[in-house]
Amino acid sequence: METFRLRVQLRDVRPDVVRVVDLPAAATLDEVHLMLQVALGWTDSHLHEFVVGDVHHGVVDPDGPDVEDERRTRLSDLPARWIYAYDFGDDWTHDVELLGAGGEGPGCVYGEGDCPPEDCGGAGGFDELREAIARGGTDEVVRPFDQARADRLVAQVAGRVPEPVRMVLDVVGPGVTPTPAGRLPRATVREVQARRPDWAPTTKPAQREEDLPPLAGVHEVLASTRLLRRNRGKLVPLRAAGDDREVLRRLRGWFDPGTLHGVLAELALAILLSAGDQPLEDLGTALTGLLGATVRVDGSRIDESDVYLELLRLTPALTGLGQITSRGGGWAPGPEAGWLLPRATLLGDLWAHHRSG
Repeated sequence: METFRLRVQLRDVRPDVVRVVDLPAAATLDEVHLMLQVALGWTDSHLHEFVVGDVHHGVVDPDGPDVEDERRTRLSDLPARWIYAYDFGDDWTHDVELLGAGGEGPGCVYGEGDCPPEDCGGAGGFDELREAIARGGTDEVVRPFDQARADRLVAQVAGRVPEPVRMVLDVVGPGVTPTPAGRLPRATVREVQARRPDWAPTTKPAQREEDLPPLAGVHEVLASTRLLRRNRGKLVPLRAAGDDREVLRRLRGWFDPGTLHGVLAELALAILLSAGDQPLEDLGTALTGLLGATVRVDGSRIDESDVYLELLRLTPALTGLGQITSRGGGWAPGPEAGWLLPRATLLGDLWAHHRSG
């Protein structure tokens, strides 16, 4: 993976707050935003924008200022110097400089200085907060910079294609002839079972795709994200399936935050990453409490039973994507948890810190 090495410095703060990060050259600016958030120590709680000369890139809002869509610009499109602005109330400005080519993968290779807490009042408010902490006039604390943590989080937020996805695409190869119902043929299903026997609820040879629920879940995701489709009588991977960055982008798109399953998956994974294994009923209760009255289905407020049923529906896909391990009536973090949904990773780290504090 090609990466660029960037030096990022928070303006008007002393001691200096500096991070040197390696980020994927092909990352779009919305992806760069989240990587900078975890590298610096922010929590993605406010608006942001990228200022490149006279051009502003950010989240397009019909009622907001005129900006270029940050999803359409890649890191490799930017010049050697630009500005990353965050929280237009506290007005944090970060000067970013391209140092050159980065290492083999994303990460934080150097850092100094502690990130200010959110909503502390900007640079002046941060100075006052530190003075209050020094004289014992407040219980608030500043989270110390931890390079190992920042390095891990930048890599996780940059993401990777889940191994089971690559496995299924590899088994499908140049294409397979589907069943009349459009499912994977028996030979393909059994090859997947040989590679992932834990996906079968019994030791009997699988007869159809539905006999391996995680495989059916992965197939649903690959089909709906157009990474796998029917063409001339065969199920074939699309050209995009050969580009890891594009595969990752499409998989993340399946978890649309505007959908119930997208919101629940993100929050559920954040809970698992911060607190570990959860009985499914307890997880449903916690998620219902987090959602409150903000999420509605067909105009009606969702209740705990709606959440529980949606978690059951999500189980095959999340298992197949390596996000969870489903066992004993509960969910545990899977081997790929933390590497697919960046906001779940950020939230999980934040909640884990609050639990430990």
